[in-house]
Amino acid sequence: AESLIRGEYDQDPAYQALVIESGLDLKQRWQQLHAICRRLEVMAHKQLRKVAFNEKETYFLNDFGFALAAVMLYGGDSYRRPRDDAPAAFTYFFDPRSKKHLHAAVARPREIIVAYPTDGRYLICRGAVLPYYEFIATTDLSDELWRRRLDSDERPSPLRWLDPVMQSGDPVKSWRRIGTPKQGATPAVQ
Repeated sequence: AESLIRGEYDQDPAYQALVIESGLDLKQRWQQLHAICRRLEVMAHKQLRKVAFNEKETYFLNDFGFALAAVMLYGGDSYRRPRDDAPAAFTYFFDPRSKKHLHAAVARPREIIVAYPTDGRYLICRGAVLPYYEFIATTDLSDELWRRRLDSDERPSPLRWLDPVMQSGDPVKSWRRIGTPKQGATPAVQ
């Protein structure tokens, strides 16, 4: 990231041509992302101290997805039909003796619903999460091959420790399954 801010690009000529010819100001985009993250950090601290958001913060929170999309090179209304570029895979270990690759990968964003305990009740929060995978394969795996694998019957199972958050179904039933912070508490949907 630091090299991109300084205007230094990957040495791949095709990448350099893309960045230079497109006229992208990567420094500005990194600064915008930094500003978004800092603003969310301040709001998180306020929320933890139970300080209400002001009108501008509430507007920002309800609309920051558009600002984030712009930083991620989605312009106009492209968020309505986003590129399928979230799934990504990386080989982080190769054993030359067995010729096996250990991969880490993320899939397409999925909805996540969290029951957050607060003030003797649960606040039901909704957001997105990128499912995480680790698996062994006999071949290296590009992002394109990973996307194809996700769409096939060869998709690996999510890691077992993710089971509690990867379950689908009725969020209220899931909320009841995990219990309540206080006897008789009810969910608060926001």
